[in-house]
Amino acid sequence: MEAAQLAYFLLDGAEHVEGLPLPDDELIGLAKRRSGDRPFCVIRNWIILDVMVSASDEKSLEAHGLQPTVMLGREIVFDSRNQGSRPGGLRSSFQYSFVESVFASKDTLYYLAGPGFRKHTSLTAVLTLDNVG
Repeated sequence: MEAAQLAYFLLDGAEHVEGLPLPDDELIGLAKRRSGDRPFCVIRNWIILDVMVSASDEKSLEAHGLQPTVMLGREIVFDSRNQGSRPGGLRSSFQYSFVESVFASKDTLYYLAGPGFRKHTSLTAVLTLDNVG
């Protein structure tokens, strides 16, 4: 599947969601103050994907304190690991928590800026993202 087709599929029927309404420099400062030693990214152009998984997979995730939800980011405004923006997009690991537009995986905090989307999708669609260039 081509990237453009997959993007259309993911956004078709997605719910519009507002992230943090701050300019990039203020978001970076906020993230630095709130994240402590934990790695973080400030992200624009994002989508939250609630992944449909089997009941046994959902129980396994819950046993690890996770939820079957991932975040896709297309614009990485700031990545604390390299102290700046970086090209390309990313897919988070499964969600640990999601509070006030901060998506947390087990190892990284993602500060979601501006408008984004949320949608239910299949695990197959999410795994296909790894093969799209």
